[in-house]
Amino acid sequence: MLIGLRLILKGTKANICSYIDNRGIDKVEVFIDSLDKNDQKKIIALLEVFSEMGIIRNKEKFNSLGDKLFEFKAASLRIICFFLPNTDFKTTILLNGFIKKSNKTPKSEIEIAKRRKIELIDLQKKDSLNIIGLNNGN
Repeated sequence: MLIGLRLILKGTKANICSYIDNRGIDKVEVFIDSLDKNDQKKIIALLEVFSEMGIIRNKEKFNSLGDKLFEFKAASLRIICFFLPNTDFKTTILLNGFIKKSNKTPKSEIEIAKRRKIELIDLQKKDSLNIIGLNNGN
């Protein structure tokens, strides 16, 4: 079972990793690749700003969903994430991405993110969390 993480951005204030499922598929990468080039640029730029600044104060770009889940927002694009606990450096984990089609974030997308978060924290507690591309904890 290869549930793990892949480092996608190493910034001065935060590392950003994406969730890899038990088949080795990076769900966020699949989502971003499915977008047109303009939307890809928007979401990648937002992630780059976060990795360099460590925070986005604009709630139209980054917002709490509760249960220690957050979402990056670029127009109707959403990527749900959380901060990996017990790390020396701010490590943000991208759990799933989707296009929001209504006023509220779909419960099904939040449930997917919650399940993945629990899986990853359980692996971390067992010291079995594989982070591809991350050396020396930074």
